[in-house]
Amino acid sequence: MLRTQERVHRTRILTLLAEQADGTLTAEECLRLLEERYGHLFNEIDLEEHSKGVKKWITRARKSSSLMFQEGLIERPSRGTWKLTAIGWAEARK
Repeated sequence: MLRTQERVHRTRILTLLAEQADGTLTAEECLRLLEERYGHLFNEIDLEEHSKGVKKWITRARKSSSLMFQEGLIERPSRGTWKLTAIGWAEARK
């Protein structure tokens, strides 16, 4: 069984951000919405916890957001906030 891939988290994060009028969510709100909407799709590996008690899917989703930031898809206007850039909006519309 494979864990949910970063590209899947990327698509889901883009979707959730694009549903906001200003393309912005706090990281915690985005993670909450990911779990609410897609949690039923997570497998056993995704739901395993690291030694610090953080579920693996959360770590993967945060890594996806870091890669999205590096690629210019999102910006971080303040600590703990993710916001779509123009490039991110275009990607979300595909």
